[in-house]
Amino acid sequence: MEIIYSNDAKKYLARQGKKIALRIHGAIQKYAENPAEFPDVRRMEGYSDGRLRIRTGDYRIIIRHDTDGTLKILLVIEINNRGQIYKHLKRKRK
Repeated sequence: MEIIYSNDAKKYLARQGKKIALRIHGAIQKYAENPAEFPDVRRMEGYSDGRLRIRTGDYRIIIRHDTDGTLKILLVIEINNRGQIYKHLKRKRK
């Protein structure tokens, strides 16, 4: 599965320390390898594009699956801590 990071996700990871960035990358990679066995993934309400929320510690990763022929693509839309992620997404929708 190919993983594509949005510009917002890349910027957030660049601002984090190495330990946090590795933890987030690890969670994304683990989900990409076997989505069925990832413990805490939920569909986000209010979005028609099939967004999912991955929880890893105090961080939330917003993703979406796309298919391009036989290639599966995992788009990482947004990454932030749990207190800010939903506020940030709400501002972007307006």
